[in-house]
Amino acid sequence: MGQWWFKEYSIPRLVLVFALCLAGYNFIRVVGGYLHKFKSESERQSWIYKQRKVLMGLIGLCLPIILFLIIQEKLWLEPFTYWIPALTLGYALPFWKGKTRLRDLPFLKVFLIAFVWASVVCFLGIPGFRLQGIQFLFFGQIFFYTLGLTIPFDIRDIQRDPQDLRTIPQWAGVKPAKRIAQACLILFEVGLWLQLVIFKNLKLIPFIVLMISNKALLGLIYWSEEEKDEMYFSFWIEGAPILGVMGIVFWELIR
Repeated sequence: MGQWWFKEYSIPRLVLVFALCLAGYNFIRVVGGYLHKFKSESERQSWIYKQRKVLMGLIGLCLPIILFLIIQEKLWLEPFTYWIPALTLGYALPFWKGKTRLRDLPFLKVFLIAFVWASVVCFLGIPGFRLQGIQFLFFGQIFFYTLGLTIPFDIRDIQRDPQDLRTIPQWAGVKPAKRIAQACLILFEVGLWLQLVIFKNLKLIPFIVLMISNKALLGLIYWSEEEKDEMYFSFWIEGAPILGVMGIVFWELIR
């Protein structure tokens, strides 16, 4: 037996998760830019402004695919089909006095991102997913992995974020924030060891691939600083998880 979570995915569910992530990620970026009227002079905001029509086109392309797959997979009957998009909209759009978004609430931002990503991957990606046993462990792994992955971006934005946002780097400092991010990734590794040794539902090769990917991300977090360029965060750090996923997909195809 291979890793259960890979085998539980179907092509429609994989496409659904991909389309949701692509649409949600770009929706948040574009809406954030328009809400701030693209006033930021950062390289990232400049790129978003120039490519805003392309990003909006991607969102428009994903929406009918998402709706079709939700109907085909009969997900309209599931409550998480509604509260996951609701949290995403609340994260991106003001809901209180025309100004406050969920991401503007102190301390909440990275935890909300981690919770939504874990929910999308698990509840929408895996049929019949329930928070119990090995599935609870897997949800926790995705949550802590995403949390650790997100904290470096708050390090990057430490000067640009409002002080009352109280991100982890603002609250604890840059070095403690990096330690917290690394601790989250170590918890992810603990979950891998449990799956390999205790539950025996993870083969050795995928385990090694995921560990290598995670070690690379740990190193990138260690060297992350506010002064690093956009390529460091948006390509290297964001690309590290893809290394692990592609490695497992390749292994599953060739074995």
